[in-house]
Amino acid sequence: MEIKHLPENVFFVCLQEPQLRNELVAINDTLSSGCTCDLIIDFSNVEMLTSEGISSLIILERLLNSFGHKIILCAVSSNNLQVLERTGIQPLFEFVSDEFSALQSIRSSSAFLS
Repeated sequence: MEIKHLPENVFFVCLQEPQLRNELVAINDTLSSGCTCDLIIDFSNVEMLTSEGISSLIILERLLNSFGHKIILCAVSSNNLQVLERTGIQPLFEFVSDEFSALQSIRSSSAFLS
């Protein structure tokens, strides 16, 4: 798992398929002590999203939301997007094509809140 701490209190995480759930749990553990950042998760290396991955995403979204921060998913494949649609949790997340678009979204929402 690649984790980058970007400017503007943003964490960027690139998930890897076999360890997806464990990586999401590790992110949750890291941020649960007092999250002061938004989170961008890159799904470009994730071919199949399992129920464990989905539940971990929901837990992570609730955590960030409770601290007033958001989670943005980027590079989500059409198959994984369909899974999220069918489970009904797609509205919990913002979807963008890449890291740059995610950063733009965070900057625009930060400017709006200022």
